[in-house]
Amino acid sequence: MAKILLVEDDKAISRVVKEALEAEHHLVDSCFDGRSALDYIKSFEYDLIILDIQLPDLSGVDLCKSYRRKSTGPVLMLTGMNRIEDKVEGLESGADDYLTKPFDMRELVARVKSQLRRSEGAKDKVLKAGRISLDTESRIVSRDGNELALTPREFDVLEFFLRHPNQVIGPDALLKRVWHSDSEASPHAVYNCLNRLRKNIDPKDKESLIKTIHGVGYRLELP
Repeated sequence: MAKILLVEDDKAISRVVKEALEAEHHLVDSCFDGRSALDYIKSFEYDLIILDIQLPDLSGVDLCKSYRRKSTGPVLMLTGMNRIEDKVEGLESGADDYLTKPFDMRELVARVKSQLRRSEGAKDKVLKAGRISLDTESRIVSRDGNELALTPREFDVLEFFLRHPNQVIGPDALLKRVWHSDSEASPHAVYNCLNRLRKNIDPKDKESLIKTIHGVGYRLELP
C-alpha cells in the first residue's frame, strides 16, 4: 500500500483516478486546488503525488517546486497541454513523469506502479515476523502457513509495523500513514484496530507480537 496525494481540479477525473488507485489498494487523499495541496504536503508524508499542472490558484509547476524543498518523493504530472515546452517546464520543476490528457487509466496505473517501484527500490514483497507472513502482492497474511482473515485496514497497519520493526510508533504516526488525512479517526480508532489485529494474528494465551509501550505507542518486536 502507498499513500498518494491526488491534486486535480476536474472533479470527475479526480473521482475516476481515485477509484482506480484505491482498487489497487492504495490510500488516496484528494484535493482540487494548489493551496489545499500545500496544506496537505506540509502536514503529511506521501509516497507519490499526482499533480495537475493547471490549477485554479497555484500552478502545478510552482506547487512541485515547493514540494521539492520538502521531499524527494516521486511526482507524476497530469496536463491537457502537449507542447514540448510545457513538458520540459514540468520536468524541470522536479516532476518525475508526465502524462497528457486524455489518458488511458491503465497507463496511469502502470506509471504509478513504476514510480513506486523506483522509489521503494528493493523493498521486500514478503514480510515476516515470528510465525506471521505477509505477502504485499497477494495481500495474504498467514500464520504457520494458514491464511488469516484481516480487514484492509488491519492488513495495512500490520504491513506498516512489519516495515518498521523494533520501532516505537505512536497513534498519530499510524493515523497519518494508514488513514485518510481528512479522516475524523482518533487514537481510539487506532486502539480498536490494533485490538482486532492482535486477536487475528496472535495465538491464544501467547504474548502479542505488537507490544504496547504505555504512554508512547506500539512496537512490533522481531527476535
